[in-house]
Amino acid sequence: MVDIRARSVGCSMIELPVIPAGWPDEVGEGCTAFDPAALFRISPRTFALRVRGQSMVNAGIFDGDVVIGEFTPEARPGAIVVALMDGESTLKRLVVHHGQPHLAAENPNGPKLVPLSELVIQGVVHTLVRRIR
Repeated sequence: MVDIRARSVGCSMIELPVIPAGWPDEVGEGCTAFDPAALFRISPRTFALRVRGQSMVNAGIFDGDVVIGEFTPEARPGAIVVALMDGESTLKRLVVHHGQPHLAAENPNGPKLVPLSELVIQGVVHTLVRRIR
């Protein structure tokens, strides 16, 4: 029987048990240590955003999820970004068409969002956190 309690193994390291997948005689048990800050790539520029709405469901991002990202004014086309568009913050995929940036929802019912006056990239998302209830 594996000890399933998490325990601290340093200032920022946490040790968790590894529960084998597959047949127990084929995969061994053990523990692994990891640094939560490295898991979430925590830096002074890190942000968290709780998702509201269904606009990103085809990207696997659902209402109530938390995304982790880095504040940055630049993003590559195809990145999932938090952007300020015409005065409102939103989470969408950055698309560049004919040199013009716009935002795209990952929901077939969502519109293509072309900024009327401004589109400011606030940050790029790199991690999704979801609590299974």
